[in-house]
Amino acid sequence: MSDKHIIVIVDDEQDVLNSMKRVFRKSPFEVHTFDSGERAVEVLKDLRPDLIISDMRMPGMDGAEFLSQAKSIVPAAPRILLTGQADKEDTVRAINDGEIFAFVSKPWDNTEFLALAEDALARRNKEKMKNRALHTLKKMHDEVSESKEGIERELAEQSQENQQNKQATVDAYLLMEESFLNLLDMKQPGQRAFAHQLEEVVTKLAARLNVEKDGLKVLYQASRLHGLGKISVPDAVLEKGYSNLSESEKELYHAYPANGACTLIAIEAFSACSDILFKQQERLDGSGFPLGLKADELS
Repeated sequence: MSDKHIIVIVDDEQDVLNSMKRVFRKSPFEVHTFDSGERAVEVLKDLRPDLIISDMRMPGMDGAEFLSQAKSIVPAAPRILLTGQADKEDTVRAINDGEIFAFVSKPWDNTEFLALAEDALARRNKEKMKNRALHTLKKMHDEVSESKEGIERELAEQSQENQQNKQATVDAYLLMEESFLNLLDMKQPGQRAFAHQLEEVVTKLAARLNVEKDGLKVLYQASRLHGLGKISVPDAVLEKGYSNLSESEKELYHAYPANGACTLIAIEAFSACSDILFKQQERLDGSGFPLGLKADELS
């Protein structure tokens, strides 16, 4: 398999395919062209392209249907739709069903089109790097979890080394907390800085409310890990404003407090923190989520 980025282009007109080849002629990309969506679908799984470009109006399978199927086969590959002036309704369908990266009206400017493709591939590379980093951090988290279990077993078996092992357990929990925060910051860059700002606010409020040391520790944990459940929410949902979410997307978003709480609830050192994470989006009047709890249910 070539190390070059692979681009798949689909159009029923050979002249358009030839024009597209000229766009990428001097670029370090491996270009594959197809004259129908049906033929392209057959090879997507094997080619694993990094970018997919398709015309909208084609006999048989049109561009919207092809890009929708392409999304299922290679969901990470950005998709660009070529449209004519009369394709507005079909373009909307492609945006909704195929979740396209961009659409380009014919005729296009070669320089602008090449820049658009390079931008799509750059974002694809960034997503690959982020996924690799998330995989590495998850592996680190799993290793920390195994280490923590081993430490706790050792504590039970070797009481004479109790104090030393307790410190090791504390260190393991701190490392676990850092791993969680790293995962969140990779999912949503800037979350670590935001968590630091929350800690400052918590410090000021705790001083006014005379919060005891143990309670302050839990509040610090919650301020750092409040967005933990968002790791399981698709990027496309998180990138939208809440008011722009569909009902199904809101259901995914509303689950993040419970997801974060479930991640922590089985870990004794985070049990109190998990309760805060679960209730963080509830409101006194019952208008919050995930359960719509009211003031008398939030103690």
